[in-house]
Amino acid sequence: MPGPQLPGLVSGVVLAVGCWLLVQSLRADYGALTGFDAPWNDRLVGLAACALGLFRALRRMTLRTATVCGAAIGCWSLSAPLMIDYGFGADSTLATGADVLAGVLIAGLSLLGHLHATDPMVED
Repeated sequence: MPGPQLPGLVSGVVLAVGCWLLVQSLRADYGALTGFDAPWNDRLVGLAACALGLFRALRRMTLRTATVCGAAIGCWSLSAPLMIDYGFGADSTLATGADVLAGVLIAGLSLLGHLHATDPMVED
């Protein structure tokens, strides 16, 4: 197909961000660790993002479901540093920034992919 392939790009980036969160959760310093800690949150969000990226790539879910799931995962990742004990010190800055960036990428690209797919000017 001629032209940009945005659905494949969205799936690939969401999958890559999920893998990045999984790897980062093993290496980053999150500050205080009590209860349901931040590394486990990043592992669960990373697994959810990987699954979403794979399901989007394999077209195993509808566009609306993929958009809602992407927005939910992204918004949770964006707000997780405020809701979970990340320590908020100099040592946890990288982990906090990674979660915020991952949330913006996942939610933003999911919404952009939905808008692109529902645009009447885009030919299939």
